[in-house]
Amino acid sequence: MQCNNGTKVGIVGMGHVGNAVCHNLLRKGYTVTAITDIKPDNCKGFPESIAVKGTAREVAELSDIVVSGNLI
Repeated sequence: MQCNNGTKVGIVGMGHVGNAVCHNLLRKGYTVTAITDIKPDNCKGFPESIAVKGTAREVAELSDIVVSGNLI
């Protein structure tokens, strides 16, 4: 699969790695559509354009690609 900056990316797990992935994607111009974490505080401080969701399924529904470090 080839990605471009119009690809909608969701992230499940916003710990150290998810946080870094999110920031790098944003810096490179990608569209991060949604994020989630079992610790809601990990989802704070991101642009308002990124939806904070309660489940991985909700993130997937808004995304073309989902990045996860979790075993789901």
